[in-house]
Amino acid sequence: MEKESLSVENLLEPLLIFVEDSEDLIFAVDKDMNIIYSNRKFRETVGNYKKIDFITPEDHTIFTEKLKEVGINKSKSDKFRISFISDKREKIPAEGFIIPKIENGEVEICLAIFKDLSEKTELEMSCRQSEDMFKTLAEESLQGIFLIQDEKYRYVNRVVEIATGYTKEELYEMKPFSIVAEEDRQKVREIYRKVLSGEKVPVTEVRYLTKDGRERWVLMAVSRIEFNGKPAILGNWFDITKIKLLEEELRKSEKKYRDLVENSLIGVYMATVDGDMLLANSALSKILECSLEELYSTKTMEFYKNKSERKRFLKLLFEKGSIYGFETKLITKKGREIDVIVSAKLENEMITGTIMDITERKNLEERLKEEKEFIEKIIDTANSLIVELDVQGNVLMLNRKCEELMDLKREEMVGKDWFDFIPDEHREEARRMFEEVKKGNPVSCAIPVKTKDGERTVFWSNTVVRRGKQKIIVCIGVDITEEIKAKRRAEELVDTLSLMNKILRHDISNDLSAIIGSIDVFRATGNESMIEIAHKAAERSVELIKAMRELEYAVKERQLYSINVREILNRITEGFNVEINVVGDCTVMGDDAINSVFSNIIRNAIIHGGADRIKISIEKTNGYCEIKIADNGKGVSDDIKKNIFEEGFKYGSTGRTGLGLFIVKKVVERYGGEVHVEDNLPSGAVFVIRIPSANSDLIKCKHEERPQYTKTSLKETHIP
Repeated sequence: MEKESLSVENLLEPLLIFVEDSEDLIFAVDKDMNIIYSNRKFRETVGNYKKIDFITPEDHTIFTEKLKEVGINKSKSDKFRISFISDKREKIPAEGFIIPKIENGEVEICLAIFKDLSEKTELEMSCRQSEDMFKTLAEESLQGIFLIQDEKYRYVNRVVEIATGYTKEELYEMKPFSIVAEEDRQKVREIYRKVLSGEKVPVTEVRYLTKDGRERWVLMAVSRIEFNGKPAILGNWFDITKIKLLEEELRKSEKKYRDLVENSLIGVYMATVDGDMLLANSALSKILECSLEELYSTKTMEFYKNKSERKRFLKLLFEKGSIYGFETKLITKKGREIDVIVSAKLENEMITGTIMDITERKNLEERLKEEKEFIEKIIDTANSLIVELDVQGNVLMLNRKCEELMDLKREEMVGKDWFDFIPDEHREEARRMFEEVKKGNPVSCAIPVKTKDGERTVFWSNTVVRRGKQKIIVCIGVDITEEIKAKRRAEELVDTLSLMNKILRHDISNDLSAIIGSIDVFRATGNESMIEIAHKAAERSVELIKAMRELEYAVKERQLYSINVREILNRITEGFNVEINVVGDCTVMGDDAINSVFSNIIRNAIIHGGADRIKISIEKTNGYCEIKIADNGKGVSDDIKKNIFEEGFKYGSTGRTGLGLFIVKKVVERYGGEVHVEDNLPSGAVFVIRIPSANSDLIKCKHEERPQYTKTSLKETHIP
């Protein structure tokens, strides 16, 4: 177990901060299926388990098979879903993958990383409940309700089945227009076309054919809705065949007319233009919740919620002579507000017509509207960026999270080219991904977006959907800028600490060698100046240890400070027993590690190059501080220039650890600079160091923690 525990530490130590504080459920499993590590989120959500018995029995085999697969393939598994049972006996749905830790060609440890899907599951249940509620309301309705999309029935209720004689299954296989009477098909097609284009269409009388060939009439009302992300037609109709027969019978016999009116489910009336009720059936009295006597003694205007609606009704009636599908609100005698559709005809100052109560339909429409608004609110309050684009890449819709991240209002973005909000260097890649999505291939990628405060990296999942005949590209993104920063900070911290260790070991070793050499010379010659050299080398080691302690604190705080290069070089050159001339001045942002940069180059020139004269020039140019260290030694041959800054590179009899110039390169790069070597004429070498000057814009992004994006880093950055 001691070996396995050590392997876990080796696996997690570089990322311990992020593993422990991650919001993912993370645990490590050894070869014997023992849980040898779990992070805080796992312990709080699932429990402090030592075995994998927290996995539900039905998913236990799935997990163990995935472990075997990882062991055989020695690579990360694909994503899969299982469920956990917490120590509180709560079932937790989760999705994730397994990463193997390979040592000596064998999988020693597996790290499992899962996301808690509990909230997502609850949302899916809520959506299903809303859908069930809609279906219940529709099935219990007394009116025929149907949903048409792409010229197919997507839903019909029980009333439609009974009225047409067809089963739901038969209707779903039929074209909606096939049951419309031939005389009305063109009219219905035009109505559907107008509704889908956004026009409001009044209630219309339509004839249809039942399964046994009978012709019937309905009063049809349709409206446009969004169903599964695409436009659809929601309609309802009331069978008015009896009314049509009634109208026919009225011409034949007043008696038959009265009988049919009384048996109608729709309110039928006759009134004067002044509002006196002359004739009404029992259905109308039920609709208005009063007796026939109360109807005859009440002016029709008294039933209108808005009296101006009565005036508008009369105006249209006088202009057209007849009205079909006039929607308004009435107040019953019991004070209840109802929605009705009024159809009427004006003849000789007399109004005859029908009133149909559509309150139930209106309530259903309102519920559907509320459901739509509810879904829109979920989208608008989602913690992910959601953007809709047309096939040209123009913004159709975006949610509030997108507004907040990019610090722009919707009106500033809708209708604009989405790629204008992508940084120039990533625009071509974004367009390439966009074209791939348009072909129907879902694409996930990390692409930065512009904000008023700089750039933010977003991991996008993109797909294409259809809204009618229109293709819509839906982009859902998660801001991973902070994750990238955190990852980069961890990597830089590890590199810096490793660098500090190398500086301490390498430079102190050099100083100890200098001390021993000076003492040996003193013993052999009695030259007391050797004591002074040894003393200075010892002091350098003490100062270096102190400087590294200060550098450790500086690295933890991630702060660089202003350093005068001339002052640093003056102090360093005092410890070398050769002629060194320093000219110029400049200030950079750095830390105590800069001492090692200059001392390593100077020491190399003396020890490895055999130089006895060194000239150091300091100059500020184009936002950089350029330091040139030129010596008169034997120089650096062309065949080793390209390798001289590599870790462990040694050359010649004077080569030691091969860390000196590697440390120089790492420190300079951490400051945002660069270093290279040139030939000095007539002999020797010139080491050229370029570091952003303290007041340069070149260092602003680095020290404000703005991430640097590269094509490679974007592909590798996916936070599960």
